Amino acid sequence: AAKKGDSAEAPKPTFNVICEDSVLFPEGGGQPSDRGTLTINGGSIVNVTNVQRVKDACILTTDTALDIGAEVTMNVDWPRRVDHMQHHSAQHLLTAVVEEQLNLPTTSWSLTTPYCFICVPTAKISAEDVQKVEDICNDLIFKATKVERRTYESRAAVPPARSRSIPEDFSGPIRLIDIDGVDVCACCG
Repeated sequence: AAKKGDSAEAPKPTFNVICEDSVLFPEGGGQPSDRGTLTINGGSIVNVTNVQRVKDACILTTDTALDIGAEVTMNVDWPRRVDHMQHHSAQHLLTAVVEEQLNLPTTSWSLTTPYCFICVPTAKISAEDVQKVEDICNDLIFKATKVERRTYESRAAVPPARSRSIPEDFSGPIRLIDIDGVDVCACCG
C-alpha cells in the first residue's frame, strides 16, 4: 500500500548526450549549469536539464533519447544565463576587493538562487569593513568598470593570474577574466 507522500509515478528516464560542441555551460567552480533546449533537425524540441563537464566533454542531460549523429540546434535559457553571468561577475569583483582591502582570500563560493555568496576564513568582519567593501564594489559597478575575457589555448600560454586552480583533467582553452585595474583571475564560468 502506498504511504502518504509516495508518488505513484516512477521517475522519468534521463539521457546523456554528447555533442560535437556546446554553447551550454557545464556546472563547475560554484556555478550551476546552463539549461536550454535542443531542436532536432529543425523539428522536435528536447529539454536540457543539466550539463556536466567530464574532462573536456560537456554531458547534456535530456528528457528524450537522441539518435547518434542527429543534427541539433542548441538554445540556451537566456534569462538564467544572464542571471548567472551577473552573479558570477559580481563574485569575481567581490572576491578581488575583499582580498585587496581585507587581505582575506575566498575559500569557496556558490551561485545559488536567489543569492550568491563567498566564504572567507574569518569569524567576523566589522560593519565598517563590510561598508568599505560595499562602497568600493558599488563605485566600480557605477563606473561600468570594463570586464574582459581572455582565452589562451594552453596552460603554458597563460600569464600569471590569481587562481584557485584549473582542474587537472582539463586540457581545453583556459580563460582569464580581467576586471580593468582590479583583478585578473582564471575562470571556468
